[in-house]
Amino acid sequence: MEAYYQKRTIWTQRAEGDAAPEPTAPNLEELAAKSGMTAGRTGLVDYHTVESTELGKTSRFDQNTFSFRPFREIGFDPDIPMYRPRDIRDAKETDVEYVYWKTSVKDQFIPELGDIRDDVARDWKKLEARKLVDKRVEELRKEASEREGGLKERLPAQAEKITSTNEFSWITMGGGLIPQMNSPQLSSVEGVDAVTWEFMETVFAKKAGELGVVRNASHDSAYVFLVTRRGPDVDAQRQRFLRTFFQGGSEVAALAQGEFQDYYRRWYAQLEREMKVEWKRPPQ
Repeated sequence: MEAYYQKRTIWTQRAEGDAAPEPTAPNLEELAAKSGMTAGRTGLVDYHTVESTELGKTSRFDQNTFSFRPFREIGFDPDIPMYRPRDIRDAKETDVEYVYWKTSVKDQFIPELGDIRDDVARDWKKLEARKLVDKRVEELRKEASEREGGLKERLPAQAEKITSTNEFSWITMGGGLIPQMNSPQLSSVEGVDAVTWEFMETVFAKKAGELGVVRNASHDSAYVFLVTRRGPDVDAQRQRFLRTFFQGGSEVAALAQGEFQDYYRRWYAQLEREMKVEWKRPPQ
């Protein structure tokens, strides 16, 4: 698909003075079959409706903000050209990956209320429901704070819904045969759908025995949590940091490299805009 993108980009740049026909796009089903993948189409979607598709439920870890950016914030980037293939992973199943590209773009417009009345009503109900959820979880947190023991003992009426998570750190190095070569990312938490930076920040601000309330990435679920145990204390972690900071392949170096690459990319993009650079061929 990358080869077709390059060919089509050259054709687009020559279109004004060249009568050559537009290159024919590869057959999606045949392309997927050769690659051992499954073909799919979203149809024309917008920032909100894309979330109802499989692709719309994916996310990518942002090295700059250290949080997962949902597809809706990535796929509609106007700087991404037509037919340029990109990849993204499933937010829940980390071994599921998608390759996608844009095939058409429609200018934004303000629809008539009659055409979107059902959508407006649905979204309004969601916002109102979140207020009720916030009120309920705060009631549960307060109830739990007035009792002793584990969360099941503190909230016996909710015992069947209460689970224990795996032990987790804030950041996890990538897996694979050579973990040091993979970028760090937010750790996964059993029972929580796509954690965020704010989630980790809230949880790790609590000491053992303290309660708190957090939301998942899509804000459609809220949790009352109890920290049962913390790992090494701050002094121990500081000593570990000092021992590993200057070692090649350390977590700190990998995190810093990710930030540097992002700043470097944005700096180049800013220069191109300020200098009004127009590429006569795809940049190498």
